[in-house]
Amino acid sequence: MTTLTKEQNRQLAGRMRGGHAPGHLREAFERWLDSDCPDTITVGWDEIEVPIEWLLGHLCGCSDILPSIMVAQVLDLGVEFKNQTYGAAAQALLRQCQL
Repeated sequence: MTTLTKEQNRQLAGRMRGGHAPGHLREAFERWLDSDCPDTITVGWDEIEVPIEWLLGHLCGCSDILPSIMVAQVLDLGVEFKNQTYGAAAQALLRQCQL
């Protein structure tokens, strides 16, 4: 796995305005769920590999509604969360990672 430079981290994370995460982060989360939840995921045009904790950390404040199919996928992992948003799912998954 490649260590992210400060510039790569800035470019990949984008800016969260109004609680919306950039689309490439939401898409990476969907790919992660669809690929049996590996420890790392590629993000962005440069397809930089990052730890899943990095991605989840950047989605924690996202207020975008999680599609119902993704809600089901997260629940199938044994993770419960109240609000059906990317942020709530990311926070719950991060808590599970820290156990």
